Amino acid sequence: MRRMLGAAAAAAAALLLAGCGPSGDDPSPEPDVTTVEPDEPAEPTDDPAGADPQEHWDERFADLSEEERAAVDDLAERLSVRYYEIYPEPLEEVAWPDGALGCPQPGQSYTQAVVDGYRLILEYRGDIYAYHAGESGELNYCAEPAEPVDDGRESH
Repeated sequence: MRRMLGAAAAAAAALLLAGCGPSGDDPSPEPDVTTVEPDEPAEPTDDPAGADPQEHWDERFADLSEEERAAVDDLAERLSVRYYEIYPEPLEEVAWPDGALGCPQPGQSYTQAVVDGYRLILEYRGDIYAYHAGESGELNYCAEPAEPVDDGRESH
């Protein structure tokens, strides 16, 4: 009797499993896959991961020199903001009163002669930031800027 019940159970299991398999009519059925299409294309990101910000200057920054772009990038990094939130004024040719280039540091000595140079003013949300340079044109951030001896001559 136990043999008959075991054989009957095996036959029932075989029938159940056969019902789950493919039908004899279609030997290679298509897989049940659903493809989801987005309603709208994805928006491009403003700052792709790993992208060089120098490659993404908009029209407002197109005429900036390499030094001016570096100053904008530096301020953006200092403030933890994106470069395009910073508004540069035109680079000015100026004469600094001494070798401090309008950015004297306590305890430092400087040449006491007028030095030709440059000043770049950057604005972020109403706050003004100054970058000063000597004749070389290498702009450096100046936390407590002094005024040049002249009132600035626009260089470009």
